[in-house]
Amino acid sequence: MNNITICFGLTFTVRGILSSEIEKKYQNYYKNIFSYLYAHTTLNVCIFLPGVILEWFEKKHPEILDVLTELVKRKQIEILGGGYYEPLLPLLLPKDRVGQIEALTTRIRKAIGKRPRGITLAESIWDPSLISSCNSCGIEYAFLDNRLIPRNSYRSVASYSPLIVEDLGRTLTVIPLHQDTKPTVKQSSEFFFEHLKNAQNSGNSFVYACFFSPEEFDELIQTAWLDEFLELTAKNTNINLSIPSIYLKECQIVNKTFIPAGCMSDAAMWTLEPFVPHAKVFSEALRPTVRDFLTLYPEAQKLYSRMMNISSMISQCKGDKARRKTAREYLWIAQNYAVYMFTGKGGITDQKLRQYSYSNLLRAEQLVRDASNFVDNTTCFDFDFDGILEYVNRFTTYNAFISRHGGMITELDIMHNYANYCDVMPRIRKYDGVTDLYAKNMFVDHFIPAEKDEELEFNTHLLSKLNQQLYNQKQFERSRHELVLETVVEIGDLKQNLSVTKKYTLNENGILVQYILRNESEENLTGFFGVENNFSVPYKSSANIQLEVLLEGKKEIPSSDTYYIKQSDIGLLQLTDTDAKNSFVLEPNERAGICIQPLYSARPDESGSVEPRYEANTCTFFWKISLEPGMEIEKTLNMAINTAKKKSVAKRKRK
Repeated sequence: MNNITICFGLTFTVRGILSSEIEKKYQNYYKNIFSYLYAHTTLNVCIFLPGVILEWFEKKHPEILDVLTELVKRKQIEILGGGYYEPLLPLLLPKDRVGQIEALTTRIRKAIGKRPRGITLAESIWDPSLISSCNSCGIEYAFLDNRLIPRNSYRSVASYSPLIVEDLGRTLTVIPLHQDTKPTVKQSSEFFFEHLKNAQNSGNSFVYACFFSPEEFDELIQTAWLDEFLELTAKNTNINLSIPSIYLKECQIVNKTFIPAGCMSDAAMWTLEPFVPHAKVFSEALRPTVRDFLTLYPEAQKLYSRMMNISSMISQCKGDKARRKTAREYLWIAQNYAVYMFTGKGGITDQKLRQYSYSNLLRAEQLVRDASNFVDNTTCFDFDFDGILEYVNRFTTYNAFISRHGGMITELDIMHNYANYCDVMPRIRKYDGVTDLYAKNMFVDHFIPAEKDEELEFNTHLLSKLNQQLYNQKQFERSRHELVLETVVEIGDLKQNLSVTKKYTLNENGILVQYILRNESEENLTGFFGVENNFSVPYKSSANIQLEVLLEGKKEIPSSDTYYIKQSDIGLLQLTDTDAKNSFVLEPNERAGICIQPLYSARPDESGSVEPRYEANTCTFFWKISLEPGMEIEKTLNMAINTAKKKSVAKRKRK
């Protein structure tokens, strides 16, 4: 029997950046694992520690770094490199890829005393272009899920041998990972040994590698599985544990292959249908990549577009180097892989995680502004890479991003507290009992046909063709921050044509939207015209929103967590984020009806439990209108934006 080398790995992955969670894991798992490794000198493992964990160890438990340094000197463990904040490297620009890898390499060298030579990739998400980035950073090998390696009856590639991959004249060694067969406490160590013997290929380069989470590894310790395993390896001279650097020096790599872009099966199963796993998704005919997540989950694409926009802004900034460096660090924090994916729990569905990423992106943008003499500006470009121009309006106090899809505002950033107030996860029937058929953004237009004496019971999933229209640009004035959009939509069973002209006028104080509705049909057109705004309050619940309305000139205070509707006589709505002291005042040009209700969505959180979570408050102004053929009507809705920072500046000016 030929020699079998086993490379176990530990990945201390951080989904988001929460110090309290790291402390819990340290007490429950980390401390026990490091104690066990220190006491069992024959147990070789490679360990991936992201920058956040290393920083935390330095501040809270520096003794752990002393233990790791000692284990490295023993050649018992090897520290792996990677992205500092665990990004999805294929999604990053080369400058950010190399920057994140080098940042973690430097942190490891300073903390442990040795530069890493290997790398691990979040969720084994791979792209051949990473070879050049790894070469630039002095990375010699990478671990990659073996299911990504193409093989068929015409192309035999060893599953248990290191491989050489090449791109544009640069090479990288790949060690296949076997996550699908890694040992668990449900199987004995003897069973695992038999599996290795059955799977072994001919030759002396056989290597079995798999990675464990701290929870999984600690379970192997607590159940004495590892103790039994170490006893077996001591009795079998042809089976040994090793670390990658030692193994690669001793083996001869003769296999070369090409590995196309892809992601491991455990993540790939969520790339065919939103929030529905498909176990047999991965094949040569159907090879999912990380970009399938962006295609399938609009919130991931939205955040990715914003991240790329900020990365470009930083690269183009020619101002203060210190501010640019800090801005890029905030950008890197926002690139953590978890928020751009869904793998069965949390991820892109977690509003706190999304808002944390938006917050860091906005902090980066503010630093770029400070370094480059920012002035209010309006531009148009293909922001979200869909082939259609978007309109980006940046002011000192806020940003507003306008899409031609529905003519909506898709992002509203308040710079005072670095928050996106237009970040809402639409509901789906599987979890919420209802499916929202349009994006829950701001200035979402509705037209619902109705009889003359009919009242409207507005709900948050009304189907209106108007909000699904692709508006056309009629006029765009950059210097005046004005945009005019127009569309024609068929209304009702009679398919009556209604033309809508929608004019945005923006300034530092807020947003004014003017509508002109014209009946283009030959029959009278009667119905409700509504303008919906969804306000998501970052990190908060509906209790952090204070509502005030003017009904027939008198103030009312609706509850933010109950349904509130009035058919007419509403002159104003003020919505206040009580923590950040930001308020939004919406005022129609003539009295209107209003419907206000909280919006909840249910998705599996990081623990896997499915509970309704607050997403936003939906506020819809509506008017009952009746148009004769060829007639038109004007409606206007003004949204004033008042931030705590702007108020304090105004007070100083008055003094």
